[in-house]
Amino acid sequence: MKNKVMVSLFECEGINEELYNNARCFVTEDRLKKTDNLAEYSDRVLSVMSEFILLYYLHTYYGIHVSKFSKDYMDKPYMASDELIKFNISHTQNIVSVAISEQNIGIDVETSLSATEKQITQLIDFCFSEKEKKYVNYDKSGCKQRFFEVWTRREAYFKCLGCGLLIKNNKKDISEDFYFIGIQYKNYTISVCSEQDMIVDLHLIDAQTIQDMLNAMQVYYFSSKTTMGKEI
Repeated sequence: MKNKVMVSLFECEGINEELYNNARCFVTEDRLKKTDNLAEYSDRVLSVMSEFILLYYLHTYYGIHVSKFSKDYMDKPYMASDELIKFNISHTQNIVSVAISEQNIGIDVETSLSATEKQITQLIDFCFSEKEKKYVNYDKSGCKQRFFEVWTRREAYFKCLGCGLLIKNNKKDISEDFYFIGIQYKNYTISVCSEQDMIVDLHLIDAQTIQDMLNAMQVYYFSSKTTMGKEI
């Protein structure tokens, strides 16, 4: 049986301040502290919206209410009382990606606008295995797209393992025992990694969807005095 992975994508560009401030009301205290230390408004929006979307889907689809995340030895957040549900978040520039699954999961999103040709060449030499270098460089046509395909796969793979892209993992081949799904959305490349073969349930979110999600969360938090779902 294939592992079902819920993947949500939201482009934050143009989100108004009212939506952002309303979403802040529903994220964890730890997220607010982290967000308020960010200098750029765009980074604060990405930070808040990524966790808001995660919390919404955890509540709506799994009946889980999260007030605080635990962290493992690698500082990766998890839900201590619901360890069967796994999640991962990635964001870059204007887009947020959130993955939720019942298996270990990793996701990464990058935009083709995020690196110059010189930076790409340096990253290929410093990070990629020989097998990956051959794949990216075998033909000049499409080289940049193949770079982001491999880069996001590597990020998603090591995030699935729970360790991230550490220097010690540079040039290591990715295990063939893992499964990957690639998503191309506008100028964004997204990779999802799982230990089990999977199908992706893709949710493309816009500002109106965020407003609808906020309305639903407000009904839950302010109309009910009892906690529905599981308290963490």
